[in-house]
Amino acid sequence: VYKLVFFIHHTKVGFWILAIIFSIIWGIIATSIVCSLEPNLLWHIVAFIIAFAVCIKLHLRARELIMLDV
Repeated sequence: VYKLVFFIHHTKVGFWILAIIFSIIWGIIATSIVCSLEPNLLWHIVAFIIAFAVCIKLHLRARELIMLDV
C-alpha cells in the first residue's frame, strides 16, 4: 500500500488527489478539536478552512522540495 501511495503521489494528478484528501482529513481533525471546545458553528468552519489551507500549502512546499531532489 505504501509503495502504491508513493507512486501515485509522484504523479501530477495523484499529488493533487492525495493532497486534497489528506488536507480534508486534517481539516476534519481540526474541526473536531474546535467542536469539543466551542459550540459556535462559525469557528468550526474557520478551523476547517485554516487547517485545509495550511495543509495544502505544506503539500505544495513538499512538492517543491521533492522536485529539487530529482
